[in-house]
Amino acid sequence: MALDRNERVEAFLDQVCSQVKAKEMHGEIRLEIGGHLEEAIAARRGEGVSEEEAVRLAIESMGDPKRIGKHLHSVHKPKTEWSVLLLTALLVGIGIVTMLGIQLSAVDQRISGMAFAVRKAMFSVIGFGLLLLLYFADYRKLKGWIRPLYGAASVLLLLPQAWLWGPTVVNGSKAWISLGPFTLHAPTLALYLFAAAIAGRVSLEERKPRRSLREQAFFFAKDFIVYYAIPGILYLSCGSATTFAVHFICVTVLLLAGKRWKRAAAYGTLVVAIPAIAAFGMPSLFALSGKLALYYDRLRTYFGYYSDPKLADFYSNRSLDAISSAGWWGQGFGTTLKNMPYTYSENVLTYFIYSLGWAAGIAFAAILLLYGARIFGMARQTADPFASSLVIGLFSVIAGKFALSLLMTFELLPPHSSAPPFIAYGGLNQVLELAAVGLMLSVYRRKDMVPRDAASGRAK
Repeated sequence: MALDRNERVEAFLDQVCSQVKAKEMHGEIRLEIGGHLEEAIAARRGEGVSEEEAVRLAIESMGDPKRIGKHLHSVHKPKTEWSVLLLTALLVGIGIVTMLGIQLSAVDQRISGMAFAVRKAMFSVIGFGLLLLLYFADYRKLKGWIRPLYGAASVLLLLPQAWLWGPTVVNGSKAWISLGPFTLHAPTLALYLFAAAIAGRVSLEERKPRRSLREQAFFFAKDFIVYYAIPGILYLSCGSATTFAVHFICVTVLLLAGKRWKRAAAYGTLVVAIPAIAAFGMPSLFALSGKLALYYDRLRTYFGYYSDPKLADFYSNRSLDAISSAGWWGQGFGTTLKNMPYTYSENVLTYFIYSLGWAAGIAFAAILLLYGARIFGMARQTADPFASSLVIGLFSVIAGKFALSLLMTFELLPPHSSAPPFIAYGGLNQVLELAAVGLMLSVYRRKDMVPRDAASGRAK
């Protein structure tokens, strides 16, 4: 009779699962519904009903298996976070319109005649194509590629120094790799690879208690080296201190999201204190080589920006002056902003507010806040720690770039090469930003398709 009961129960479960396309969930569905059936059968048996009759009554009490299956399919089918997709398209659209205004206003002979809007639209199409591909990809496969991703990012940052054809210099930076007619900014791509790799490591590491002080110190030092020191040295070897600043924001946010408050605070203190102490306390060390001397000068310039009148006068508060003169409705679409370099990249937010006004700037800020809230909402809705960390890590890169750009726009940071995502001109940046959104949407798409036991698993 047990065999007959199992066959009937299994047939019922087969009918339920046949309606659910998310095959990964079949095991969990069979376990849950099978458990309910076992309880119902046991209750009927306790009432003195025969085992065969108890099985029949229990199955009948569950209802139509196809109806149950269709309901479960609606629960576990792929999901799309349309608000994030639409907000992403809106930000890119704002960027294309802004590029058109800059193109019409160009007075600099170096950029006049450049089809900023057309080229940005072209790279946006490529980026949205990659977004679509990654949306349908299974993000969980990245769990097995944490170390290769970290290694690839490290090698990528070494290539500009050892490229076969010699270093490619763009705007004085040797962080580029020449690939025929194309150039690749190695730190930009490495930043996203590091973000994915470290997000995986933070989420999947086992939280074992460290009993001895020596053991605690060893793991503290090891993580500091992996999370900050190695990437920092490699970024600085390419002259990309700004990219390392975004990396620092990303990893620190990941540690805070993982409730590793003490480690985040300690690491942050070390990252800030070590170069500051070295720059002011050991200048002779920096004089040992040309590259160290260069970083010494950069650090002194950075920390002396607000106290040195010559440095402050050089930049002449151009950004704040332009913003303050914009008014509520701006100086007009396509207007010319004189004496402001790089309005298509680093200073694009200044031009955006100057031409379209404070109202447009406030609306843009509201869009950014909504965008961030929706993406962090995506991270909270998944039961997979790796998925949650991946979303937080990738978005922290985008948010970090926005933060540095906004601080520079309002002169709370000295000028640096940080362009805001989505709206600034840039081929590789645009494609990678949209690819990152595609991977985040892939996480949301599968949030109800990952079994709880698999989601909560840890890498061994």
